[in-house]
Amino acid sequence: MIFIVTLLISCQKDQKAASDQGEIILSEYSTVVSNEEFLIGVPSIIRFVDYKSFFVYDSSTRLVYQLDLQEKSKQTIGGEGQGPGEYLRVQNFFIENDRIYITDNSQQLIHKYDAGENTEFISSFNYRPSQAPSAPPPAPLPPLDLPYIDTGPIGSFNNQPHITSEGNVLIYNLQPEQALYRLYDWEGNHLESLGEKHSDNTLEVDYNQFRTEIENKQVPSFFESHTFIVNDLSNPDEYFLIHSAIPRIVKYNSSGNKVWDINISGISEIEQISDDYYETMEEILKIADTMTPLRKYFSGVSVENGDLFLATYTYPGAPLWIHHFDNNGIMQNRFKIESEVELYPVFDVDFSNRNILIPTEEGDVRAYSF
Repeated sequence: MIFIVTLLISCQKDQKAASDQGEIILSEYSTVVSNEEFLIGVPSIIRFVDYKSFFVYDSSTRLVYQLDLQEKSKQTIGGEGQGPGEYLRVQNFFIENDRIYITDNSQQLIHKYDAGENTEFISSFNYRPSQAPSAPPPAPLPPLDLPYIDTGPIGSFNNQPHITSEGNVLIYNLQPEQALYRLYDWEGNHLESLGEKHSDNTLEVDYNQFRTEIENKQVPSFFESHTFIVNDLSNPDEYFLIHSAIPRIVKYNSSGNKVWDINISGISEIEQISDDYYETMEEILKIADTMTPLRKYFSGVSVENGDLFLATYTYPGAPLWIHHFDNNGIMQNRFKIESEVELYPVFDVDFSNRNILIPTEEGDVRAYSF
């Protein structure tokens, strides 16, 4: 088994995705969740189970809801506050093995609930016990440990706690020059470490270095370790680790072994994001020592056959692209999503019905067929 994993790494390391292939324009859609029916202000995170069990985080109310699309009703999961099962600021949520997990990065807690009819609170996991703030910050705010501007209706998924398919917790490691993530069980026992940090990674900002990197159109070293994780739905023992700024996809298993490693290059919409970023940062740095994060990929999901879908970072006036990769990291399709209103770069996929589900700034969730 070790030989096979080693062979896969040696064969696929530094493989690059084919450039500008498989462009498909999606413009036809149906409305799955209507704001008029459910009164969802800003659907910032969505999770599709089926067309009855649909979950959404509304950042305008700061609550997570379970929507019944047949009954046209909604139920709150947990609630806002500091009591058991209550949260102050939702960073993400997950649905795994009939459990709902909500991460609250104000209290450094992950709450676990039953996903049945009553959605009862079960327990909480403190993922940074030494850093819990004594008082909640006002909302909205950028992540507590990041020294750059990061505002908007949707938070960053980079370097945030992640729930695996088996209900374990992957936590970003704040220590420099060590593994990117540490894997724990729900009782807090350390199981494994995975991911590789850039050798110069630090939480301290060097603006001289940052300015030089921007001038040379290089990925800022400060953001090289910015990553988010997607579970492989076809294999609960494996995870996709997405380096959002580079961009790069690395496949790991739960033993911390690298399965394959692919850099994404030669994609026109990714290059456009880079060009816009460097141009914008050059203007900002003329005014003040401030940085905004470089994101080429924003979020992602896996589907039943293990394929991976990633959403590009977008902003008003820029189209949303969703890239489709097979389980070996080879790009299959590039979906350009056309819309007359802004689409948020968070989504889910109903693979059996070939629908990509995307929220809009108007509070709806659309299904684009592919």
